[in-house]
Amino acid sequence: MRSSYDLLRRTFMTIWGYFVFVLGSLLWGVVVIPLAIVLSRFWPGIRDLFNDFTQGALGLYVRFLPFLRLDVDRSRGLSDGSRVLVVNHQSWLDSIVMISLEHRLSGPARGYMFRVPVIRSVLKLGRFYLSDIGEPALLDRMRQGVQEALDQRGALLFFPEGTRTKDGAIGRFHLGAFRMAVEFKLPIQPVVIDGLHRVLPSGSLIVQTKGRYPVRVRYLDSIEPRYPEGSQRRVVRELAEQVRRSMAEELVRLRTQQKWTERG
Repeated sequence: MRSSYDLLRRTFMTIWGYFVFVLGSLLWGVVVIPLAIVLSRFWPGIRDLFNDFTQGALGLYVRFLPFLRLDVDRSRGLSDGSRVLVVNHQSWLDSIVMISLEHRLSGPARGYMFRVPVIRSVLKLGRFYLSDIGEPALLDRMRQGVQEALDQRGALLFFPEGTRTKDGAIGRFHLGAFRMAVEFKLPIQPVVIDGLHRVLPSGSLIVQTKGRYPVRVRYLDSIEPRYPEGSQRRVVRELAEQVRRSMAEELVRLRTQQKWTERG
């Protein structure tokens, strides 16, 4: 009986979260996006206003989700400006959480996201671009995206693992984010998310946790663009490994703290 009640409760919370997201998407698709597209022909600044408005709406959405409680610590991170955000990938909610926290994000996005009409329009207005692995012009498009972000003093969002974790661990990093940081001499801001792999893990459509599960977002010490001289390939690889190692260590610390909290 208890397990049936728990499943019913988790299903209800999941449906509520999807319902609000779909309702918001309809509002954006019918009103906000068409208005932004029309105004963009006469008012170039509408994109920035659209992105700010979308960020605020997603912030409210995440704050009132009944199945997670966001705990954000930015004390070690950069506050604003153009930089490369490197984030581990635990759930499809990662992108929503980061867009809700960051001012005027842009960056690469997977092809399946561009197949959903409303999300495609939000991504394009937000200067996100297609970046499926294996696309021939990916590096050139990355460079163009970085330049556009620099022009707007925005930040670049990268999930360098390229796919969601299956076991909660941080996987191997692709190098695109680090290559762009070195080429454009941009600071790297590592960000660790923990908890979403338990709330909505890869392959699951229903929330798997009880109550408002704590999801921690930790900004680590940024890496300033005083990168070492030498072969770019070597510098990029060493930088990627340095960032991956620091993020993995932070993940261990977060989970150790969580265990002590649960015992207490």
